Amino acid sequence: MAVRHIWPNVLPVVVANTLLNFAGAVVSLSALSFLGLGVPPGAPDWGRLLADNRTLLYDNPSAALAPALLIVVAAVALNLLGDRLHEAFTDRGRS
Repeated sequence: MAVRHIWPNVLPVVVANTLLNFAGAVVSLSALSFLGLGVPPGAPDWGRLLADNRTLLYDNPSAALAPALLIVVAAVALNLLGDRLHEAFTDRGRS
């Protein structure tokens, strides 16, 4: 009985917080990989790609800037999705 009354009020916060934490995890994993503390060498990761392509910054800037841009786009997209789902779940009971 309590779940029926509590869950609809908690769901928007849980969804938004989960996606916000997931975006933070993506950025943290990329930062650790950039510093060499994340995935092992040879494994595909945006942070590892960014670290490996630092030397190419003047010769081929897109090789270094593409992984950085993808990290930012992924984090922003997850934050916007969390915000949109929070609004959708919050407005569901108001119609």
